[in-house]
Amino acid sequence: ASIPNWRVMRADSTTQANAHLIAAAPELYEALEAAKFWIGMQDRQSPALGLLVDRALAKARGEQVSA
Repeated sequence: ASIPNWRVMRADSTTQANAHLIAAAPELYEALEAAKFWIGMQDRQSPALGLLVDRALAKARGEQVSA
């Protein structure tokens, strides 16, 4: 019996995880847009969450996001 190559196994699991993430991307983007709307309707005492959502949405659109 052959011994499985751990590098191939890791690449396969990473590829599979990436595929799942790509498949879920439209729903994730929609959820972030809904979260942005909800955050905008709330008290802006803590804008950090809104900024985090804005940056994630911009990155998903392929826009340049500063660090």
